[in-house]
Amino acid sequence: MVGDLRKAGADIIKTSVSNPNHATMTGPHPETASKLLNPVIKNPNKNDTITDQELDEIEMRWNLSQKRRWKFAPKGSLD
Repeated sequence: MVGDLRKAGADIIKTSVSNPNHATMTGPHPETASKLLNPVIKNPNKNDTITDQELDEIEMRWNLSQKRRWKFAPKGSLD
């Protein structure tokens, strides 16, 4: 894929030291890039589901953050 993008005039610049899959692309016309990058390939490592336990933890953290916000905010600043 990188070779096809470069043939179309793109410049591919590595933007992450820790992740070899992150890069910035410049150069080709947006329509050309779109044709070369479609169809979008779904990340096989990404899990789109969340467990009830994870949801409970997120909710608990959100509630704690809101309590702290109200506790330390100057009076009238959150109205």
